[in-house]
Amino acid sequence: MLTFEVILKAGYAIGTGHLTRVLGLMEELCKLSRVPLRFHLVSDLLAPELLPLCAPFESVTVLKSFDELPGVSATLHPDLVLFDHYFVDAHTERRLRSLRPAPRLAVIDDLANRPHEADLLIDQGLLRKAGDYTDLVPPHCRLCTGPGYALTRPVFATLKRRPLPPRPAVLLNFGGDDPAHALLFTLRSVLEAGLQERYTFTVLSGLSNRDGEELARLCALHSLNFLTHTDHVPALFESHDLAIGALGGMFLERLAAGLPSIHVEVADNQRGGAYVVERLDLGLTLHLEDLQRPACVAAALDALRTRAPDFTRRCRHVLDGRGLLRSATALLELVDTVDVQG
Repeated sequence: MLTFEVILKAGYAIGTGHLTRVLGLMEELCKLSRVPLRFHLVSDLLAPELLPLCAPFESVTVLKSFDELPGVSATLHPDLVLFDHYFVDAHTERRLRSLRPAPRLAVIDDLANRPHEADLLIDQGLLRKAGDYTDLVPPHCRLCTGPGYALTRPVFATLKRRPLPPRPAVLLNFGGDDPAHALLFTLRSVLEAGLQERYTFTVLSGLSNRDGEELARLCALHSLNFLTHTDHVPALFESHDLAIGALGGMFLERLAAGLPSIHVEVADNQRGGAYVVERLDLGLTLHLEDLQRPACVAAALDALRTRAPDFTRRCRHVLDGRGLLRSATALLELVDTVDVQG
């Protein structure tokens, strides 16, 4: 039995992307490991609505302060500690080196903007290079960077794309939280532009979206599909032809699925994402303020419809569907328990 301690933040303002990608990674780790694994979650912020998603963890601890972390970790006796937290750096990570026995330390990062005390670092950025972490990690740290380590489940790469129907189905989603109110802005523009006459829409609000009640009300009033949450994202992607969404946790899943999308930066940690989309020609982009302009949303959606087959091809060329396998294998090699036949 090996113990993994996971440290992340999920909920209001930060969203649910960190939790979602770690859960997918845990599933892959369990498939590949030669020995049973158990997982403990430690968080300094966890929205209560997200607790049902935490069932795979043997325990969940919410810290009042990171000063409590060494003591909590000492009681868990982890073999590996995995950090997926934008507000943690080498100062906090280094404090766990003193645990006995000392755990391996691994980090998932997207920003390359702070030092880490890590034995392994994963950054799935589409343009990310190992050199971006020069002087940010110890010399011995293994760097797993770029789209080859994308933390997307393999099923997304296998989804079939149907020819565009006369009235395409469009998925609207901006993550599990959406503090920027991007989903509500988009829905209001869709309705004001009358786009529901030419497209069918599904609104996926997310468990901790504070606009949930208003989104549900508008969808009911105009007979649009509304979901608070789904455990079947691949099926949802396969049943939709186009999407409008953020450059957060579901961004790479949309790419892997070849789902033609309009991408919007809605949080600080997503800055630069639109540049990547435009440089690689992986879809269309809008600014957050554009979502409040019905004519702008309508023009972008019509343009997306025209170029949909091209975007599908380009997106699927970027991701091969094996990034999660590579990332999980690297983590298990760190604790020497990978099943090479897995």
